Amino acid sequence: MNCKTLFAALAIMMAAAPTTWAQAQTENTNATTTATAAADDDAKYATTLLKPGTQAPDFNLSTADGKTLRLSQLKGRYVVLDFWASWCPDCRRDLPHMVRMQQTYGPRGVQFVGVSFDEKKENLLKAVADYKLEYPQVSEWKKWKTTTISKAYGINWIPSVYLIDPDGKVVLSTVMSDKIEAALAQIFPSCCEQDSALEKIDCCKQAQGCCKEKQTCKKAKQHCEKAKQHCEKAKANCCKAKEHCNKEKRCH
Repeated sequence: MNCKTLFAALAIMMAAAPTTWAQAQTENTNATTTATAAADDDAKYATTLLKPGTQAPDFNLSTADGKTLRLSQLKGRYVVLDFWASWCPDCRRDLPHMVRMQQTYGPRGVQFVGVSFDEKKENLLKAVADYKLEYPQVSEWKKWKTTTISKAYGINWIPSVYLIDPDGKVVLSTVMSDKIEAALAQIFPSCCEQDSALEKIDCCKQAQGCCKEKQTCKKAKQHCEKAKQHCEKAKANCCKAKEHCNKEKRCH
C-alpha cells in the first residue's frame, strides 16, 4: 500500500468514526429515554389513584353473567382489581399477563376481579371468551368517566390495577401490572417451597394409600390361601368319594 492510499483510508476512517459514535450515543439516549418513560408511567398516569393504606371503597356491581358482586364480600382475601375495557388496546395487551397472574395466585387465595368500562355487555362477553378470563367481571355499563366507580377509585387511565389486602385496604395502586405481580411475589414468597411441601404431603398420602393397598392385598392373599385350603379339602373329599364309588362298583 502506497502513502496516498494509506492517507485516503485513514481519512475515510476518521470521517466515519464521529458518525458511528454519534449513532451509538443516539441509541443509548433512546434506550435510556424508553426505560425512563416506562419507569415513569405511574408518575404520569397513576397520580389520581388511591394511596396505599386507604380503605378501598365498597361497590356492588353487576357481573357479566347477570349476578352482583360486592367488594366487602371478599374481605379476608387479597383482591386484585383490574380496571379495563375491551375497546382499550393497552388493556387487551395486558390481559394475557393478568390471566397468568390469576392462574398463579388464584389457587393461593387471591381473588381477581375485572372492572370493565364497556357499555355493551356483548362486547365484554366476547373479550371474556377471546381471552379466556375465568375471574369475575363487573361493570356499570356506562361511559368510563361517568361511572361512580371510576370516580371513587380515581381512574383517569386504563389499565389501572389495585391490590387490596384482607382488611380491605389498598396495598398498591398502579398502571403497571408487573408491579402487582412483584407485590404478590413478596406476599407469597415461598411459592416453590409451598409447592414442594404440597408435593411431599401428596407423596405421603400416596404412600399411605399404597400401604392400605398392600394390607388389602395381604388380606386377599390370606383369603386366597384359605380358598386353596378349602379347594384341597374338596379335592381330598372328591378323591375319597371316588375311592368309595370304586369300592362299591367292585362289590357289585
